[in-house]
Amino acid sequence: MMNKFRQPLMLLTLVICAIYLVYRGLYTLNLESPYAVFASLILYLAEVWGLRLAGLVLPAGVGCQGTA
Repeated sequence: MMNKFRQPLMLLTLVICAIYLVYRGLYTLNLESPYAVFASLILYLAEVWGLRLAGLVLPAGVGCQGTA
């Protein structure tokens, strides 16, 4: 029973994280000084990398039309 909700919940989590990263990239990066730009971009890239890694744990075929 629990496995039935696991894959959709994982996909929903990835979608919400992707929306957050778009918002973060467009509105919250600190671009006031060279140090601030460097620090903001490093943290943003770490968050993008984390989303990429989270996507790797999805079972095959979740969220795509392919066969699993």
